[in-house]
Amino acid sequence: MSKTTLSIPASTIEFQQIGDTKPHARLLGSLEIAGVSFHVEAIQVNSRGHATSPEGKSRLDLVTALDDEIDFQTVKIDRRNYVLFMTPPSA
Repeated sequence: MSKTTLSIPASTIEFQQIGDTKPHARLLGSLEIAGVSFHVEAIQVNSRGHATSPEGKSRLDLVTALDDEIDFQTVKIDRRNYVLFMTPPSA
């Protein structure tokens, strides 16, 4: 069976600022894949890949606690560096 890679530019996701008191530190968007909705969270990081806010660091710590071998890559959103991860929305 052949595999298909789906490429979705970050610029096509409608992100909203959430949570953090630091502007632009956390963004939330959504995607639907095969009829299933997912949250796409963007955490702003500095040039060394560290979260720029305590709340962002806490969120990244939770994700990496599930798999400490995650190798986040950064994406640019509005000229800022972010890491992205997807989760199912909570009920």
